[in-house]
Amino acid sequence: MASKKTQKNKVSQANTAEPGFFKELMNKHVLLIFLVTFLVFGNSLNNKYAYDDKPFIEKNYLVQKGLKGIPALLTTDFWAGYTGVNQANPSYRPLPLVTLAVEHQVWGLNPAVNHFFNLLFYGFCCVMVFLLMREFFGERYPYLPIITALVFCVHPIHSEVVANVKGRDDILALMNGLLALYLSYKYAQNQNKRHLMWGLAFYFFALLSKEHIITWAAVIPLSLYFFTQLPVKKIVSYATPFWVLSLVFMLIRYKIVGGVVQRTDALDNPLLRAEGAGELWASKIAVMGMFIKKLLIPYPMSSDYSFDAIPLSNWGSPEVYVWLAVYGVLAYFAWKGLASKKVYSYAILLFLITIAPISNILFNYVVAFAERAMFTPSLGFVLLLCTIGYSLYAYVRSRSRISEKGLNQAFLAITIALGACYAWWAFQRNPVWKDDLTLFSTDVKTQPNSVRLNMNYAEELIDKNTQQNPVAINDELREAQQCIDKIKSLTPDLARVHLVAGSLDKITGDYESAEKAFLKAKEIDPNNPRIYFNLGIVAQFKEDLEGAKANYEKALEIFPNYAAVLSNLAVIYGRQNQLDKCIELLERSVALEPEGNSAYANLERAYSLKGDKIKSNYYKNLKQKMNK
Repeated sequence: MASKKTQKNKVSQANTAEPGFFKELMNKHVLLIFLVTFLVFGNSLNNKYAYDDKPFIEKNYLVQKGLKGIPALLTTDFWAGYTGVNQANPSYRPLPLVTLAVEHQVWGLNPAVNHFFNLLFYGFCCVMVFLLMREFFGERYPYLPIITALVFCVHPIHSEVVANVKGRDDILALMNGLLALYLSYKYAQNQNKRHLMWGLAFYFFALLSKEHIITWAAVIPLSLYFFTQLPVKKIVSYATPFWVLSLVFMLIRYKIVGGVVQRTDALDNPLLRAEGAGELWASKIAVMGMFIKKLLIPYPMSSDYSFDAIPLSNWGSPEVYVWLAVYGVLAYFAWKGLASKKVYSYAILLFLITIAPISNILFNYVVAFAERAMFTPSLGFVLLLCTIGYSLYAYVRSRSRISEKGLNQAFLAITIALGACYAWWAFQRNPVWKDDLTLFSTDVKTQPNSVRLNMNYAEELIDKNTQQNPVAINDELREAQQCIDKIKSLTPDLARVHLVAGSLDKITGDYESAEKAFLKAKEIDPNNPRIYFNLGIVAQFKEDLEGAKANYEKALEIFPNYAAVLSNLAVIYGRQNQLDKCIELLERSVALEPEGNSAYANLERAYSLKGDKIKSNYYKNLKQKMNK
């Protein structure tokens, strides 16, 4: 009895001595990580919305419903709030959208608030890297956790994830994944079922943020193997609930979005243009090499690597064999250190496991390469770099005649210098994500052969010059024409290039050429709602109201939540004195895009014509409020 009582007291003392999780957050290292996060990425608070932020929040009518939109966000695919169609492309990530809906409910459409929470979540993600690494090997390598966390924190490859609101899916996935790993490790130590239950909860939150984190079903047992003394059978029993939850999530996801792998094409993933298996696999290996190059030296950076930014490779290229050898060496050291549980082996395996879903090796991924996709795999890579540096330091210290103080100062100076380079890169890159025009005008210089960047940049230049119709040709529109010509030289049979060309003709008043370009685009892609929208505009300018109406209705048939189409179609019904139909369409439009919608002015006029002064004044006040 006495021995049991003594043992019980020891356990109690151990639990009492262990600081609570929230107390850990006041650790000086934690505060340092948050400080560095805001110093390096704080300039992203000045950014507006860019690239995928538009479908993600700015033009996502479910997010803009605030709390009322959450039930629909939980039961539709990632893009449904923008496209108006569920299951357009299997992607189920409701949690980031829910957080944005909550922010919208409280602060409205406010990019500064959205960027602030991105920063906050990212800072906490970096803190979890530190806390987890300290749990894993803090006593053996006391400085490695904070070094790893800080290098991870300032890595420039994370700029896209932090500075672009859309990157929240990646941030929340890894943040919740790290929490799940931390708690599962705690559970393995103390068998406290609360740790297991919370670990499962955070793992589910991670899955609801981005599907790629399902690799954590392998990372969790891998971590328990490396950093505990548990037998394999015990590790399997601890990991089983996470495997079951992964299966449950996949079933839920399949039920809601109706697919497993996101669809892609040769424009987004240029690897699909490879001719034959030889060229395809050589190109895949070359792209795998890009992952390491960009993680090691993330310069230059770009928001897009679609066709024709990445050239295809073949087996005659020495680079393919170099990267094949590099990955062979990584695999060798991962295997070599597996039995002895070396940290470098764990870091390599963490990198390889998390890179698998985006590697195009297991299946064709949505894109060939994307910097945002490197966010989670970068953790394993950073850990490997820091482990190599730490081991090199230990090796030199054991054999050098330099004083320990001098060696420590030299090592610290080198670490700070390298970290400062990464931090400066990130700091310089963040403002590039200010808005679409800034982003595309910068990145098209980095990737001049990217069809998507040239199209995006041309569209932004055209949009910038649409305040007056017709518009006189100026230097910006000449640059837009150069982008269009570049695209046609690379891929003449792309519907969107004719759509962009037609848009340029339209704003300069050449409606005949615009209509020909839009019809050519329609011939290539008859299911693109933007083509019918633009054909409707041309028909309106030609006073062909019935033709305009037919095109607008076709656009809505494809894309029911196209707010601009609803507004234009309403104008036609208004001109035909069908005020009830006009008002119905305008109110649908403002419900989809309550911010910055010109439909408020038309609603004011429509209700005034109906003699409803109360409603007319209501929309007049809303219009004035929006214009402030």
